[in-house]
Amino acid sequence: MLPDLPLVEMIARREILAFGQEKLSFSPAEVEGLARQMGNKLLPRTQMDALEGWPAGVILALHPPLPAEVEESLHGKGPEALFNVLASSMLAFQLPDIRNFLLVSSVLAQVTPEVCSKALGIPNSHELLASVLNQHLFASRVAGGITYHQLFRDFLQNTLKQSSPEQYSRLHLSAARWFQANEQLETAFNHYLAAGAPEYAAEIAEFVAQDYFVQGKVETLLEWKERLLPHPFPIPNLLHKCAIV
Repeated sequence: MLPDLPLVEMIARREILAFGQEKLSFSPAEVEGLARQMGNKLLPRTQMDALEGWPAGVILALHPPLPAEVEESLHGKGPEALFNVLASSMLAFQLPDIRNFLLVSSVLAQVTPEVCSKALGIPNSHELLASVLNQHLFASRVAGGITYHQLFRDFLQNTLKQSSPEQYSRLHLSAARWFQANEQLETAFNHYLAAGAPEYAAEIAEFVAQDYFVQGKVETLLEWKERLLPHPFPIPNLLHKCAIV
């Protein structure tokens, strides 16, 4: 338990120095330096980006080889699997309403009370968001809401998809429709694909292909083309614009 300190007075007298999450996160250079100090190989750039400077995640990723029996229980998947084990224990420990909120809200890249309520139908989202922040559940505060650490969001999404695939698709579809109605088409596109509704993603791509081409959003168009090609839906406008890039 923390001692009973006159925090307000101490802050006013500048006797307390506060550090936010951004100050505590490791920079890429610091991760490389730590790896050398630990005598470990440098992390791949993709893994470093996924960790987002998260100190505990960096330590897990740089952890020396685990005992054989632990590696076997993790199916040889290393630090990310170890994180999933820890996250699973943490999730199971939560009260049912918080656990359900974490799973459902993980559909969103940025979790705000408005989108939780209007797109996902989550009641009391303000209070639930506050609880997640107060418990420091791998979440960061952003304007109007929170974002989950990418590894934690991936874990939550995989858990939801495996335990309730119909709910997973339904939530992404609901989010897609809300974002499309609010003219956030790139976000809607991603949700339609996640929902298993590529035909609606293709409609968005066809609708905005000309405008995006004029606006110079060619990287978005090229990415959309690659993601839509495996699906049997016509996208002539998108293909034409990508062909002349």
